[in-house]
Amino acid sequence: MRLTHERWSRKPGELSGASHAAIEKYLRRAFDKLRQPEIVAVGVIDAWYGWQQWELGAEFLVAGPSKSELFDAFSKGVTLQIEKVSDAGEAARAVLVAGHRAKLLPPYDTLEQAPTPRRRGEYYAWLASCTAGSRLFRYGCDRYFNALKKTVRPPVAKPKKGHPYPWWLENYMFGNHPLDCLCVACGGPGTYSPVKNRKGS
Repeated sequence: MRLTHERWSRKPGELSGASHAAIEKYLRRAFDKLRQPEIVAVGVIDAWYGWQQWELGAEFLVAGPSKSELFDAFSKGVTLQIEKVSDAGEAARAVLVAGHRAKLLPPYDTLEQAPTPRRRGEYYAWLASCTAGSRLFRYGCDRYFNALKKTVRPPVAKPKKGHPYPWWLENYMFGNHPLDCLCVACGGPGTYSPVKNRKGS
């Protein structure tokens, strides 16, 4: 699964200011929304060079939810690419290896093998600024990739907030005008003034 978001994109030369902490928080909130304790996801927060800008996101393996559930879990503005894999070990190895080299975002990688030397230098400078292991994403497992035993949290019902009755708008409500009302809301030319009628004039 590859995920990018339009809010995380950066112009050329601005990749060094990108933070991957927000991406990790976003992923965790999305998986928490599914409320499935058996979900396990492992991957790397990464950057790809697309059409004249850097696209930041994550590429990872996820087990548990269906394809339709994954699309529903993420908000608008997200671009998802989901493929089913048969060999999880080989797929995990490919994701980890790709997370340490400069690359183009599909389908631009079919035209060129790698970004320009200037963009590659910017990517590796960004990697050097990240602390070791900070880009590795794990959900539902420990640092040894053992699945965690989790239970479903009961939903917390929020009490409905009460609102006062808008008595100050009664004269403007439908059904409170006389039968011969000529205001715009009643289909007339707008000669009736509910404020004046409320005062008795």
